[in-house]
Amino acid sequence: MTPQQWAIAIACVESGNNPNVGLGDDSCAFGAFQMHPEFVWEWAVKLNIFPHLGETLYSWQFRIAVAYCVFHLAQGLSYVAIAVAYHLGHIAQPTDPDWNDQNYPTRFTSAVGSLPS
Repeated sequence: MTPQQWAIAIACVESGNNPNVGLGDDSCAFGAFQMHPEFVWEWAVKLNIFPHLGETLYSWQFRIAVAYCVFHLAQGLSYVAIAVAYHLGHIAQPTDPDWNDQNYPTRFTSAVGSLPS
């Protein structure tokens, strides 16, 4: 798997990879990646990833997601652990009570399995 494939799998879990999806999580998340505004702000600033003139929301969120994945890979996290952190908003371990929130590890793994090779 690559960070780009990881990002696409996240979009598949979050929205069916639909760039035109509406607001989710009680109108707190937006776009195919269902990012919360504070997540976008935090990680765009932290990783210096700002939108380009004329760039689509999908493209910008994709770049943020890929960089988020790369950042956490460098810290030694697995792709599944990064997906769970993305979902929860914090790093968790498989022994933590919230690790399996909304069956996210299984849903992510299933999305990865459905990606073209």
